[in-house]
Amino acid sequence: MSFPPLYLWLSVGIVLLIIEMLGFTGFFLGMAAAAFVTSAYVWLAAPADIWSGIWVFAPLAVLFSWAYWHFFRDFNSVTDAPELNQRKAKLVGKSFELTQDIHANPTGYFLGDTRWQVASQEETISAGTRVVVQRVRDDGVLIVAAS
Repeated sequence: MSFPPLYLWLSVGIVLLIIEMLGFTGFFLGMAAAAFVTSAYVWLAAPADIWSGIWVFAPLAVLFSWAYWHFFRDFNSVTDAPELNQRKAKLVGKSFELTQDIHANPTGYFLGDTRWQVASQEETISAGTRVVVQRVRDDGVLIVAAS
């Protein structure tokens, strides 16, 4: 008893969907779609050998994976809350009064319950001065300026 090609391609599609559910980013989704289309082809055309299914599956897998990557790659990166879980970015524009001197070189400084690396745009800002967080450098240092 042989395994019918229809069930082979359906099984391949289901296995690829399961692999996609493990956390990949759409590559296996395109291949699974190609496997399901190939199973429809095998069911409707009833080719005599497995190679005709492979010749349908291979280009469709490339085409569907490319289409997913091209049209849907940015779908999950669009958000209405871009600063979610970006604690440093949320500090930009906040003001506070210094309890210690801040220099141009990064210094450890407590804001709330967290110790941040803080540096000034000017040479030195003395304790007691009200400052505003201007930006966050690429290395994560908060840049402050007197307000």
